Amino acid sequence: MSSGCISTKPSTLIGIAQETWEYQIGGYQVLNKWLKDRKGRILSLEDIQHYCRVTTALAQTIQTQAEIDRLYPQVEKDTLAVELPPKA
Repeated sequence: MSSGCISTKPSTLIGIAQETWEYQIGGYQVLNKWLKDRKGRILSLEDIQHYCRVTTALAQTIQTQAEIDRLYPQVEKDTLAVELPPKA
């Protein structure tokens, strides 16, 4: 999975995986909302660097969530298999 972003021209960002671009929190598409909130504004280098950090964080979040989803069935199985001692 590609992560992060690269500015090739003042108005172009590339290298963002579709899954990262489409990632939502609270019903909002995070990366799209970030850009929409700054519509009509010239982004500074600091803004672009921040956007790249957010993009990378989202990509890592997606990877972490996938790993949790992979491990959870076994954890749930192990947890449900534990027998509790009888109540005194």
